[in-house]
Amino acid sequence: MAQSSKKTITTMVECGLLTAFLCVVAPWSIPIGLIPITLSTFAIYVISAVLNWKKAIVSVFLYLLLGAVGVPVFSGFSGGLGKLVGVTGGFLLGYLLCTLICGGLIDHFEKVKWMYPVAMVLGTIALYALGVAWFVITTDNSIYDALIICVLPFLIGDAIKIAVASVLGYSLRFQIKKRVIK
Repeated sequence: MAQSSKKTITTMVECGLLTAFLCVVAPWSIPIGLIPITLSTFAIYVISAVLNWKKAIVSVFLYLLLGAVGVPVFSGFSGGLGKLVGVTGGFLLGYLLCTLICGGLIDHFEKVKWMYPVAMVLGTIALYALGVAWFVITTDNSIYDALIICVLPFLIGDAIKIAVASVLGYSLRFQIKKRVIK
């Protein structure tokens, strides 16, 4: 098999597996109001740490595409275009921005362990910014109210997810690189 075919197949498998990982963990949620607690961001952090930023974007985009066409991969085992334009739509679309920031920084500084949590925090800030802005527009809440509803309840959980994903992602990135067909 030609080298480029092996590389293409490897890329497809990596993206497919990590899209599947996101699709499996994302629907499980704890409803605490308009914005549920999920493991989606944890999966986004791991994907961003393990794959290069381009593959990570493809994986997250495929997840959003599957959800948009109705596959129940969003929180609470829901799907459909309505979720992307609803009150949580900014967070769903913000996954792409978070992935771009996390993946881009981690790719650039991949051997710098402390950059993994820094990249994830910066990606999360961008995710929160887009999600909160969208929430304010779709609900007519104030920014203050949106921060109380959409950010404050998630800070501790996201900090834990970032800590675990940083350690796991750093380790997996190099384990996968050793085993990938070159």
